[in-house]
Amino acid sequence: MEEEGRKQDARLDVGAWMDEMADKLAARFGGRLSFVGLQGSRARGEASDESDIDVVVVIDRLTFSDLAEYREIARGMPHQEKACGFISGGEELANWPKSDLLQFSRETIPWHGSLANILPPLEDRDVREGVRAGAANLYHAAVHAYVHSPEAERVPVLRELYKTAFFVLQAQRFLETGDYIPRRGELYAALTEDRREILGASMKRGSFTHADSDALFAQLIEWCRETLKTL
Repeated sequence: MEEEGRKQDARLDVGAWMDEMADKLAARFGGRLSFVGLQGSRARGEASDESDIDVVVVIDRLTFSDLAEYREIARGMPHQEKACGFISGGEELANWPKSDLLQFSRETIPWHGSLANILPPLEDRDVREGVRAGAANLYHAAVHAYVHSPEAERVPVLRELYKTAFFVLQAQRFLETGDYIPRRGELYAALTEDRREILGASMKRGSFTHADSDALFAQLIEWCRETLKTL
């Protein structure tokens, strides 16, 4: 698969980058800094040269001035153009919709602190609602894009939609088996044939063409429909 075969960015030592980022955040925010972590493709070991550095930062009580200070630190980092991610106050994260926290809790690699005392515990019903919401949002987005997107935007939109489908498939597999699989290739091997078609397309989305777009829209919409029905 195309994305599985990409090499890590040899110019960027993400571990050293995160060490530097965590040190700068600790120096700036002190004891108010509750957590720093890494998530996304670099945490899963699936990064390409173009991949972002998805940093998670939790501060005890996030203020608007804290955001300005965080922005200053991020802009001063090497490869600052790759820096992105999630910054939050601890109280906000503790009250976050639990249906949106499966991947967040399972795939964030800690660099400073722990999420254990910040995130609420997840139950099966939370994961189920996450799968339901993900499939519903994908269904709506795919139908809307097929009907309303200009021709030139159809392929870029499809790539984003199929990228998101991976996370729904991942949560769906966890809900059914209790087995959380972070990497695309390993998840692909564990799925049933119909779900492999969706994940396989997601893994090859860089090669999508306009000629394939109708079939790809139809496949995604049908999978979302079946997923919602089973829930």
